[in-house]
Amino acid sequence: MVQTFGSESGGGFGGNLAVLLHDLGRYDEADDWSAACTASKSLIRDSSNSEAVLRHANRLYQKAENEQGKDGGDLAQAKKDREEAVRLVWELLRNRLDKLTNATTQDEQSFKRAAELLAVWEEGLKVRVKEEYGLPGCIHSSTTAKMSVCARCKQVAYCGHQYQKQHWKEHKKTCSPSEIVQAAAEAKKGMLEESE
Repeated sequence: MVQTFGSESGGGFGGNLAVLLHDLGRYDEADDWSAACTASKSLIRDSSNSEAVLRHANRLYQKAENEQGKDGGDLAQAKKDREEAVRLVWELLRNRLDKLTNATTQDEQSFKRAAELLAVWEEGLKVRVKEEYGLPGCIHSSTTAKMSVCARCKQVAYCGHQYQKQHWKEHKKTCSPSEIVQAAAEAKKGMLEESE
């Protein structure tokens, strides 16, 4: 069953975002988010552009599912599509939380918890981006900047070409094509040899 953002049959917004976070290996965040969003689903639907954003996020998620299910599918692109779907929905929720003014006491507590989780999640993402990717000390995160991966190893991400260039001297000491990249290159080479 393909799950969709905002569809009640697929678990609704909170359930689907929890599924995406789980797929990305963010298990604690998935559990926390699922609990905090139980009473927050109406936030997403209240935005004027929410339907379009949710449809786009859903298309990205379905594309990722299809790509992952194919033999020889592009798993790196599938992961990027999932992450972009999560980012879009988080942005939509963040915008709605910022505009929230009239809520019941119970809703306010749920929304407050969701906003706290969003802040913790975003801060954690910034920390992970700094620790695991690219130029040390970069203040950008993949929620605010389009990340690009190293073309050679596909393991290190940067928020801009200038940062990749600055970090190259240090990174090239450890940069080597990943097993996936090497396997793809060997498969392509084999296909070219067969066609000759």
